[in-house]
Amino acid sequence: MDFLFKNHIVVDPDDIAFDHGREVYHYWELKRRDRPQPCWNELDLMDIYRVAPYMTVKDALDDGDDFCNRYFGSGLAAVLGYDGTGKKLTDNYSDEALSLIMDVCQTAFRSQQIVQSNGRVTWASDKDFLNYSCLYLPIDRDPGVPGHLLSVFDFNVF
Repeated sequence: MDFLFKNHIVVDPDDIAFDHGREVYHYWELKRRDRPQPCWNELDLMDIYRVAPYMTVKDALDDGDDFCNRYFGSGLAAVLGYDGTGKKLTDNYSDEALSLIMDVCQTAFRSQQIVQSNGRVTWASDKDFLNYSCLYLPIDRDPGVPGHLLSVFDFNVF
C-alpha cells in the first residue's frame, strides 16, 4: 500500500496550507495568549463551529503512547465513512497506518509544537483517492500540563 504522507513542524503561520487550518490556528493563538498553548477548558468548539465538523480532539493516554478521540467531527465521519468518537488510535488503525498516524500525533504532543500533515487518505477503506491536509495543535489539560491534541482536516487541497 502506498502511503503518501508528509509531516512538518509549523514555524510560520503563513505556511499553513488551508483555510480551515488557518482559522483554527488563529483561534488557538487567541486562546493561548502568552502561554505555549491554551487549556482544553478554555476552548469552545462553538466559537469555531464552521470548521468543527472537520476537527478532532484527542486525549493523550499514557504520556502520548496512545490517543483517544474525545471528539470526532460529523464532517469527518461523513467523508471517511466511520465515527471515531471514543476510539483509541491503537484500536482503530492497521499496523502501517497506525505507525504513520501515531508518528504525527506523538510529534505534535511530545514536542508541544504545531504539526501540519499532508497526504492521501490511505487509512480509511476505499478513500485513498482523497488528498488531505491536517493541522495538529497541542492543548494543555491544565496550565503547563499537556493533555490533548486538536486537529482540523481539509480534503483534496493539493
